[in-house]
Amino acid sequence: TNSPETPATAGLTVEHRDRWLLARFAEDHDVLSWAIIGGGARQTRTVAWYQVSKGDLPVHLDAQKFLRQRLQKISAPDAVGLLTERSLEAFVDVEKRYGEVSARCIATVGLSNALRVGEPPDPEHRAGTINLLCRVSAPLSEEGLVEAVAIAAEARALAVLESGVVSLSSALPATRTGTDC
Repeated sequence: TNSPETPATAGLTVEHRDRWLLARFAEDHDVLSWAIIGGGARQTRTVAWYQVSKGDLPVHLDAQKFLRQRLQKISAPDAVGLLTERSLEAFVDVEKRYGEVSARCIATVGLSNALRVGEPPDPEHRAGTINLLCRVSAPLSEEGLVEAVAIAAEARALAVLESGVVSLSSALPATRTGTDC
């Protein structure tokens, strides 16, 4: 975009190429996630989404090994890595401000394995995922990071619930997918 740089956009670029969506920080950045690669509390400069097709991920494939190999090929072995079947061209990038603080969310939203919280994931629909990268313009304590993840998960659940999508398992209103990160 040609809009002016803000605290949440400063030092973070997003690039879509081929089967990749790459969010790159200008310097090491604290992150907390349950991503398939690089989950937990750590620092990174890259968050990478890889778009898969159903044929890429047979049920018995080691998805972590699969994604690690692809991250090596693009010289991003230390990236936080995410998988999705969702077209990466459809990613969403939104920023909101409150006073001097801003928050930015980059998301891919695939709902092919929509579920209700508490329902077990269906191994046949592993990659229809909601993946979020949420960045705030101010440093957060460890407790703040945990709370930010909780708020992002709540917002994701509310958005899915309000969308009217139903669970593939129970046909009740969905609140997530079986593979969200």
